[in-house]
Amino acid sequence: MFETPMGPLLAVIALSYLFGAIPFAYLYFRFVRGVRLTEAGTGTIGIINSFAVGGVAATAVTVLGEISKAAMAGVFAFNVGDGSVPTILAAVFAAFIGTNYSVFLKGRGGKGATVLLWGQGFITFWVPITVGIIAGLLLLVSKWWIEIKRGWVLFIAPLGYIATESWWYVAF
Repeated sequence: MFETPMGPLLAVIALSYLFGAIPFAYLYFRFVRGVRLTEAGTGTIGIINSFAVGGVAATAVTVLGEISKAAMAGVFAFNVGDGSVPTILAAVFAAFIGTNYSVFLKGRGGKGATVLLWGQGFITFWVPITVGIIAGLLLLVSKWWIEIKRGWVLFIAPLGYIATESWWYVAF
């Protein structure tokens, strides 16, 4: 089907972007609740706004949708691509871009933190678990969720290198 070695990688990137661009929270609110999430609460389609506008059930749908974006990126990387670390990272990054700049929402989207964190589980599950524990501990001593959310990202590259010894991971 693909004539060049780049063909599968480009297919992985395209498929991951398109699946990542599916706005699960928006779709849930639009079709189940009859609300346009982009016009409610903060106007974002992320997990925090889903919780604020719709509560636990809406948040569960949103979280599962975001996790599925990372999962499908991994599926595409292994089944369409070669399953290498660079291919997985390209797939997760494409899903992240799709989440942030959805073709289905005219370039709007969420933040993609869930996709990035869960997507790394396809390379080493140790990193997202450790980062989750660190973020959880920081949240116990602080009420500044936004700052914590920004801060945990700093742990990903060094932990990723320790777990994989891959400079591709660090560059990602």
